[in-house]
Amino acid sequence: MKFNTTLLILAMLSVYFGPPSMVLAKQAKTEVQNGQNSTACLEPKTPGLCRGKYLRYAFDNKSGNCIGFYYSGCGATLNNFLTYEECRRDCMQRVRY
Repeated sequence: MKFNTTLLILAMLSVYFGPPSMVLAKQAKTEVQNGQNSTACLEPKTPGLCRGKYLRYAFDNKSGNCIGFYYSGCGATLNNFLTYEECRRDCMQRVRY
């Protein structure tokens, strides 16, 4: 019975706060926007090791553009944006060659 209760609580928390990867991504994004990690756009894009398939965007240092990739849901670097517009706003205006 305790196992079912634990699963129910985890499910309710995920609905309220979003999946754990989303909560961590939001926290990381806030840190980047507050200037706490100005090198996020220089980090490599990392699809992760989980089994999910979520379209995300990362800044590509070679081309100087934001590119789409599939994120698995865990193990991302901070170079992982929900939208193309977020990637452009946070990286293309800040990274200078």
